[in-house]
Amino acid sequence: MKRILAMPLLAASGALAGPPLACFHYDAAPGSLFASIERLAEVVLDSDTKPEASRKTMEALRAAARPDNFQSLVEAGFVIQAMNQMWGKQDPDGLRFLNMAAKLQPKNAELRLLLTLGNMGGDRNEVTQNLKVTRALAPAGSLVSRNLAKAVERFPELGR
Repeated sequence: MKRILAMPLLAASGALAGPPLACFHYDAAPGSLFASIERLAEVVLDSDTKPEASRKTMEALRAAARPDNFQSLVEAGFVIQAMNQMWGKQDPDGLRFLNMAAKLQPKNAELRLLLTLGNMGGDRNEVTQNLKVTRALAPAGSLVSRNLAKAVERFPELGR
């Protein structure tokens, strides 16, 4: 199992700084959705030092997103929504693409956890609903349930 350290920056309090979607430390196994977003988190986190390269990657992913292609929707949605969180933007395509992916695979617990984190700082009802679905879909002891427990610990507001 591989541990993704999406963002090594620590705030003075010891908490992670930056967007929850890209900065959460996902535990990932090869072939998991969490593993596939590792390089995408780096694109988001490098956007402060490489803004043009990050923008081009984001736009290429947006252009490649197809309504019937789960992976393309997740990749584009993840980057756009994490950029929204990082830079205080309101690009609707981030959550729109992630929600389209959820319609293609409604029982994908990894995606539901990404949607939970992607909605943080926004619609509290969406956070609550996706958290509830993630909990229902994640078998005890699974990769998703372990990441979910870490997310609740990292973001106490999820436990409320």
